Amino acid sequence: MQKKKESTILQSIKELEDEQNGLPTNIETVTMEVRDVPDYKPDDLIRIRKKVAGTKQQFAALLDISTTDVEAWENGSHRPSDVAKQFYQLLDEDPHALDNVSTEHHPE
Repeated sequence: MQKKKESTILQSIKELEDEQNGLPTNIETVTMEVRDVPDYKPDDLIRIRKKVAGTKQQFAALLDISTTDVEAWENGSHRPSDVAKQFYQLLDEDPHALDNVSTEHHPE
């Protein structure tokens, strides 16, 4: 097994070198646009929440977070994480993006 791993790693390094030298390879290149996450103010968070779910409790359930977190973000005492801001961004652009998401907890 160790020999196979070494062979695969060496092959990958060789392909990367070929790619950098402009030689044909099996490497697939994917280009993605990474957008900055908006720095939402508390009023923005309230506007988005009301547009999507109405109450703080409904919005918290949708994102599977506590109502306390939503309240803290909306009163400005805490800032949402970048992941939470991405959810706000998604929902600001498309308020129905999470319509098919269940808010029920299912044991794993």
